[in-house]
Amino acid sequence: MEINIKTSRKANVLLTLGFFAFSCFPMAYASENLTIDKLDFTKMSIKARAIFLNDKENFCTSYGNSTQKPELIFSEHPIEKVRISYTELKAEVIDYNRFQCLNGSNPYNGSAGAPLIIIVKGKIFKFGLARGWKLISWNESRILLVDRHGTWCDLPGYRACIEAFIFEKDEFLSASKAIKNQ
Repeated sequence: MEINIKTSRKANVLLTLGFFAFSCFPMAYASENLTIDKLDFTKMSIKARAIFLNDKENFCTSYGNSTQKPELIFSEHPIEKVRISYTELKAEVIDYNRFQCLNGSNPYNGSAGAPLIIIVKGKIFKFGLARGWKLISWNESRILLVDRHGTWCDLPGYRACIEAFIFEKDEFLSASKAIKNQ
């Protein structure tokens, strides 16, 4: 026996869109937001630990007259250990784009990005606001690419602006300026 089901074009489109959304985004609701207390502090440097503990109390601000205390949360681990040079030198990258505030506001949730901090050999390097970052290999160098708001390059904010850095002799160097240890 053969069953022939006729559906309208509109129903087919809705079914297709529904299947697409379900198949492409099934984990959207599965990711768990974790508080800073859930981080394994034994696997990070003392400097990174101090930054997290300070930000746990000071990063988020309450909404107006709210009685609920804001909490700093994350769904993707906010610290990443990377090889910053070909000499196997490791760095800890703290990407504030991975943070959110529960019951409060985040001062860095706009189009300019969020703070990017890198810790190398116990030294803290602050890169200012970044939309994202990536490390690439080129010849004998590891290059840090930082995605900036267009105004960083004296352009309208929607324009692309990428700044490149290399880590050499205990500092990050770029064609425009050096980021010194603070």
